[in-house]
Amino acid sequence: MPLELIQGRDTAGVMVLDLRKIAPPERCFRVFQAFEATRVQDDFCIVSDTDPQLLKKQFEMEMKDRFEWNDLQSGPDIWQVLIVKRGK
Repeated sequence: MPLELIQGRDTAGVMVLDLRKIAPPERCFRVFQAFEATRVQDDFCIVSDTDPQLLKKQFEMEMKDRFEWNDLQSGPDIWQVLIVKRGK
């Protein structure tokens, strides 16, 4: 995965993409780019200052059964989601 996609890792070694540091027009593109670069069965966490439900709907339309979406924190100031890449 290109270094510009990874903002860091948490204490468990999970890749973290902090969307708060990315301009809003680029956020969706970066998440899909990170997803495509992730190997099957691997995961990454996104951190956002806005509710990512529109992103989730886009994943559901474009990725169908290729992902698992796990809400870790749901606002009101911070949202964290763990995205797991599933097989095709």
